[in-house]
Amino acid sequence: MKQIIDKWKKRLNFSSQENRAYQLLLDDAKVNIYCHMTDDLDSCGGGGWTMVMKMDGSKQTFNYNSELWINTDDFNPQGGETGFDLNETKLPTYWNTSFSKICLGMKLGDLLRFTVIKKEASSLYSLIADGQYRETSLGRDTWKSLIGSDASLQLNCNTEGFNAVVKDQLSKARIGIIANNQNDCKSCDSRIGFGTGGSPDHSNTCGNTAKHGGDNGDKHIKALGYILTLFHYQYQLWSNKESLNLSEGEIGFHSEENKLPSYRKTSISKICIDIKTDEQIRFNASLQLNYNKEGFNAKSPSAQSSNTRIGFLGNNKDYCRNCDSRIGFSTENPVVNTTLVVTE
Repeated sequence: MKQIIDKWKKRLNFSSQENRAYQLLLDDAKVNIYCHMTDDLDSCGGGGWTMVMKMDGSKQTFNYNSELWINTDDFNPQGGETGFDLNETKLPTYWNTSFSKICLGMKLGDLLRFTVIKKEASSLYSLIADGQYRETSLGRDTWKSLIGSDASLQLNCNTEGFNAVVKDQLSKARIGIIANNQNDCKSCDSRIGFGTGGSPDHSNTCGNTAKHGGDNGDKHIKALGYILTLFHYQYQLWSNKESLNLSEGEIGFHSEENKLPSYRKTSISKICIDIKTDEQIRFNASLQLNYNKEGFNAKSPSAQSSNTRIGFLGNNKDYCRNCDSRIGFSTENPVVNTTLVVTE
């Protein structure tokens, strides 16, 4: 067993990735989509986030009643090639990308704030397009953190999630929270969210609106909004026939991610695997001493424990629950690693 562990530990290296557009094959079309690969989006955690939507709260493009929330049409796909800027966009990742986490960001001036929703779904479209309310449990303080110290919400109701709406003419949000000054949800006058609308400020489609007893006064804060989903162990590229960055498959051992048709069309008798290290940064490998599960789709029973598509799991106790260490390819919880796989 020690020899097996040592083999995996020798392969543990890390190469930082660039935040930029990567070419994905979606709906039989090549699409350049911005991916955020570094670990610097507040509570969203490790890199590998794929852009889904960008919106401007001062515009009506993504108001609550916009058809863009309920159809499978893209909008300004070129805007999805860049990061956290003014370019509004809706990408094919809205309707055909499965995920287990959503990263939500709001930008006011030069300040960006993010939070994460842990929610499994086949796509964001599947959570929103049918108009059904689906609850989240972030809490009002987390939603307010997207705005900062200026945020304001009424104290009651606090209905949050997807398609948060009680009355069409009052405050509503495709993703967000609505609140009321009375001890019910019949007349909500405040909200924080994405794809918002209704009284008291229908012109604000992303950000914070509050009136009639907000806990920080009346507010009309229009923000830039960003929605991303995670490229990781659960990502659909492991289970579908799509390719990623075809042109990068023409080059050898470099830092650009790709998935080629050989993933699904090439029979094999051996697999050669390796992980490349940045020459300037090296980390010493470490694994817990027990459990030692290795192979394909090595997964812990606990949803919060380590998983890997190809690799090795370890635990500090002699059973498989709560594994806190791993070495492998397309890993999950609590760190996302970059990978390279070659078949023979």
